[in-house]
Amino acid sequence: MGPCRLTDETQKGVCGASRDLVAARNLLRMVAAGTASHCGHAQHILDFTGGVLPAGHIPEGGPGSQFLEISEALHQTSMGVGADPAELLKRCLKLSALDGLCGLSLATSLEDGHFGKPAAKKGKLNLSCLKTGQVNIAIHGHEPLLVEALAREAARHRDVNLVGVCCTGASLLSTLGVPLAAAFTLQEDVVATGIVEALVVDSQCIMPSLPDLCECFHTRLITTSELARLPGALHLPARSRREAASMARKAVEAARRNKKNRSAGAEKEFNDRVEKAKEAVVGFCEDNINVERIAGRLRTGALKGIIGAVGCVNPRAEAAGWIDAFRELSADHVILTTGCMAFELGRRGLLDGERIFHMGSCVNNARIAAAFRRLADLSGRKMAEMPFLVSCPMPITEKSVSIGLFFATLGCDVHFGAPFPINPHTGAAGTLAALLGKEFASTAMFESSPAAFLRTLRSPAT
Repeated sequence: MGPCRLTDETQKGVCGASRDLVAARNLLRMVAAGTASHCGHAQHILDFTGGVLPAGHIPEGGPGSQFLEISEALHQTSMGVGADPAELLKRCLKLSALDGLCGLSLATSLEDGHFGKPAAKKGKLNLSCLKTGQVNIAIHGHEPLLVEALAREAARHRDVNLVGVCCTGASLLSTLGVPLAAAFTLQEDVVATGIVEALVVDSQCIMPSLPDLCECFHTRLITTSELARLPGALHLPARSRREAASMARKAVEAARRNKKNRSAGAEKEFNDRVEKAKEAVVGFCEDNINVERIAGRLRTGALKGIIGAVGCVNPRAEAAGWIDAFRELSADHVILTTGCMAFELGRRGLLDGERIFHMGSCVNNARIAAAFRRLADLSGRKMAEMPFLVSCPMPITEKSVSIGLFFATLGCDVHFGAPFPINPHTGAAGTLAALLGKEFASTAMFESSPAAFLRTLRSPAT
């Protein structure tokens, strides 16, 4: 009888579902998918590293109960189950809080235990990180399980150049200083350079177009996750540290053997069109950002607030307008950025480590939350009383929705650009706003125009 597409507030589905109920169901399914992605990410790292939970990461219902919560949310949205929009929206917020605890924070803690906390350093990004005279291996995805072993193996060969893509690449950049070649929307461009011998992928944000694209060039596609198998790819699963070293050797060997298949003229074409590498200051976390100085500048009014610029870069949105907006806001705000947004700011030379700080991958939004907490504690105020805003101006995945609503449950105001996760003109959006205000003293802004977003933040009442 579906899917439901109700365009008039008086309409109802044949089962009696209202527009608000459909909107609430859809939002909860988005949040459940986003929470599943982050909690799954954390669980895979936990399994890989031996299954020992860091202190403070056991949910109320015990280990694994977050997955039951996700299952129950999907059950609640099934036909003929949950029919109260307010109850569905309450579960959205509960799941988003779990996403922060059992997804973002747990994954970040586990990565820190595996790699060590990041240190501030200079890094390089964009496609010019690829090298024509070497064997290029790009690693892409979100779960950096194989990467440490792969980096060690690559370092043993003078002819091998390792680069990152998307959030696995952002983790590599922050922790190991490996150059970041591209974010989500440019992953196909990495292969299309014609000089990448192997593209090693784990899971999340991996385009299904990659197998066909790799066939058009000489790139060897290698998968490492059971969840993200791709047709025609060489599968090298890395389920433990013991397996990782062996799989890394096989990946590097496959890439080195493949260099002979690089097309004649590919190097010249690449050199003729590639832009110069951009330098960026990266590797920030709550421990190495000068929160005392920032708190002092907030007290004196030198800073108006702190903005988290997070999430995806949607090819349907005009990225340049949002980058310009954050550039302007950085004059009197500190910008903490992660994931694809961080890459877009970096490729325009804005990751200076003074006004705009690269905090890592999407799960490393936990670092932004931790920095917010420290700033609030230093100021002697609640999070909801601080001038904090988290903006996801160009969402693509459900993960960006659960991230945004996680920050809302902390008391931070949040902003979503188009496509909006919920129609802001529905009663369901009003119910969500009321819940956020009553329970968490936070607000949600839905704005697709960078200029209007800027005007709102610059208005005296904001």
